[in-house]
Amino acid sequence: MSTLITMLPTRKSTRLTKFDYSHFGVYFITICIADRRCLLSKIQKTEQKCEIMLTPIGEIVCEWLGHLSEYAADCVVDQYTVMPNHIHLLLRIRYNEAAESKSLSAIIGWLKYQITKSVRKKNDLTHFPLFQRSFYDHIVRNQEDYERIAKYMYENPVMWQEDRFYLHE
Repeated sequence: MSTLITMLPTRKSTRLTKFDYSHFGVYFITICIADRRCLLSKIQKTEQKCEIMLTPIGEIVCEWLGHLSEYAADCVVDQYTVMPNHIHLLLRIRYNEAAESKSLSAIIGWLKYQITKSVRKKNDLTHFPLFQRSFYDHIVRNQEDYERIAKYMYENPVMWQEDRFYLHE
């Protein structure tokens, strides 16, 4: 009798192999909702303005972003955008010799865990994962890079229908 063993594909890490992700610096982070479901916000565009309307889950995201420094004292969110199915962050890890250094993966893991726990508690949603397993990161290299990313984040709601994460809401 033969046994069929199904091997899951090995995920390729997007992280730089010899980079210390607990090191101070600025990181551009994108966290996606599982299956790219539009659970966080709705984008309302008129000729005069573009507005992000947060859902109750999006409000929970914003609440936990405000608590991030309670977990990682050396961590500051410079800017964030809550899109319908993903979150963009410009996250700054400051040098703080008094604080215990946490890796970027630990910080994002904690954030995703707290958001998921709150969503499940408040909305009784226990039957599916809220977030995709990993997240995208980019190490911000200089001021020009920072300004380009900040502009992209600011303009992302206006360009929602052209976004690579766009799904009909």
